[in-house]
Amino acid sequence: MESVNPKESKGSFGLLFLAVLIDLLGFGIIIPILPFLIQDVDPDRSGVLLAMLLAVYSLAQFVSAPVWGRLSDRIGRRPVILVGLIGSSFGFALFGIVRSYALYLVARVIAGIFTGATLPTSRAYIADITPPQDRARRFGLLGAAFGIGFTFGPAIGSLLSLDIFLIPGLPTQAPAALFAAFLALVNFLLAVRRLPESLVIKGEIVVSPPLKTQLLDLSQIPQIPLLFVIFTLTTLIFSGFETILPLFANLVDNRINETNIGYFFAALGVLIAIFQSSAVGPTVNRIGEERTIIVAITLQALGFGLLAFASSIFLLGLVIIPLSFGTALLNPSVNAAISNRVPMNQQGSGLGVTSALGSLGRVIGPLFGGLLYDEISPGAPFLINAFLLIILFLAVFQPLTRGSVATQPAE
Repeated sequence: MESVNPKESKGSFGLLFLAVLIDLLGFGIIIPILPFLIQDVDPDRSGVLLAMLLAVYSLAQFVSAPVWGRLSDRIGRRPVILVGLIGSSFGFALFGIVRSYALYLVARVIAGIFTGATLPTSRAYIADITPPQDRARRFGLLGAAFGIGFTFGPAIGSLLSLDIFLIPGLPTQAPAALFAAFLALVNFLLAVRRLPESLVIKGEIVVSPPLKTQLLDLSQIPQIPLLFVIFTLTTLIFSGFETILPLFANLVDNRINETNIGYFFAALGVLIAIFQSSAVGPTVNRIGEERTIIVAITLQALGFGLLAFASSIFLLGLVIIPLSFGTALLNPSVNAAISNRVPMNQQGSGLGVTSALGSLGRVIGPLFGGLLYDEISPGAPFLINAFLLIILFLAVFQPLTRGSVATQPAE
């Protein structure tokens, strides 16, 4: 590969960071609006209808991301990122002006398809412009955009749901959705002017093996299948929790609505960020990745079990403390445990399979939580989550704590 100008690399990375941040902000901004929008469509089926809106978005990303990735190998990263940004802007804008559930679905699918272009292609772009020794740091910084988007997006969405921002003649979701569209459009214009092409090697395209083949190969590594199960199931559970929480909170106290539920999500995000920055490293250093995973599953099970019986805003706030602590410990520990077991020449494959399993969890989780909410009871998704986590704890405790595995992957 040709040498990369450090100044150009730094500037391009800043634009990519902004692109990913705006995509995640756009997703987070409309989270507070969706549950209460769906209640106006059919209050008796609000759980399933809401779950479908979230699931189709993740499904569209899951299906489209590999296609966009292969296309970026052929025509370059820049055009794919530009198409992703302008398409995301269109999808957000469409969601802001439609009034029927069918068109809500269409708008979410469009947004999912085009964010499926931006996110993975940004990672490929970073690999193009960054020396190998610096890639982990930059990927970590890019991951921070996800946390910022999740933390501040819902809060912005709640703020834009206030009556003073309503636009005459447009539906209630218009201010937040159109603001998300505006952010994506601004980022598109910046990228048009300042984002150069990064793909400097021309030649034969190396085609990755199918996901099934990669999964089977990685599953031959000891404990990797178990870690994949932990990651997929806990992602599924948490995505279902995110879906149902606004509806459940509104039942606990009808003062909780689209104008303030975003601040609850923001508090959850801030707590997770605080715990991840202050507690994960010392905990893993003291008891190891395996036991940290066990502790995290225990805290999540406790949090979900208590959440099902929360009957006030105070109790809701209290319960998110063990829940956020468990979540903060779990994700980095599982990812580190997978990385430390996968050989260096399969790290990319391991990351890709883990990402794909997470996407599937985010497709199934909202549907699972929505069905339980509608068909059994509002608290049922959280009780079932706690039950599944207890079973997971019992299943993985002995295999994970049987003995330590080398912290460096085999060559």
